[in-house]
Amino acid sequence: MLLLTATVTPHPEMGALAVRGPDERFEQYVDAFRFLVSSGATALFDKILVCENSGFDLARFDAAFAGSEAEVVYVPVKMDDSAGKYGRGYSEMLLIDTALGEVGEVVSDGDRVWKLTGRYQIKNLARVVEASDPGADVVVTLRRYPSKWADLYLFGFNRRAWQLLSARIDDLRAASGSVVMYDLIDGLSAHGLSVRARLGAEPHLTGVRGHDQRDYDSPRQRFKRRARQLLHVVAPGLRV
Repeated sequence: MLLLTATVTPHPEMGALAVRGPDERFEQYVDAFRFLVSSGATALFDKILVCENSGFDLARFDAAFAGSEAEVVYVPVKMDDSAGKYGRGYSEMLLIDTALGEVGEVVSDGDRVWKLTGRYQIKNLARVVEASDPGADVVVTLRRYPSKWADLYLFGFNRRAWQLLSARIDDLRAASGSVVMYDLIDGLSAHGLSVRARLGAEPHLTGVRGHDQRDYDSPRQRFKRRARQLLHVVAPGLRV
């Protein structure tokens, strides 16, 4: 199952966003959804949950998902009351938690849910999904260098793992939610869960980052991606 998060119309007080206009954001989501379908990656999933929290008319995405090999389920979610006070990370995790509560039995205990930030295009999504440990409770990129960080634009989890994480969502109100999420995910092993701190392959992101418009295909980003690809082979336990 693939869970796509989206906020077409951000709250005015949400910080760290370079693109705020609903029309431009809508087009970015449409481009990403069309890419997902055209890449053939929808064949990997039985369902795609499109979870949006700004009251947008999700039927406007119908054309973008034309030809999807997975069933597309729209999950509208009310925007959280914090109105961006605690940052995008907290709001997105709350969006996921609320959406999973809305769909209920659609997600069974044995399902792996892959969460992907809706505007992002990943050229090798099929490779990442297929190469990631199928027996792990969580698969995610956790980094210690250059600083502690959890890459949450793409990660996989099952229901048991999410139940433990969701019980601590309010911890993400801290100044650096991604650092807190690193500790929460890393700590799941103490509960007997299997945590894989690196995805099965280094994701090949295209496009630009939301909060600063950084180009994921710039020479610097290509170099970093290739370096991490090499480390997958020579030092798979290194968190960079």
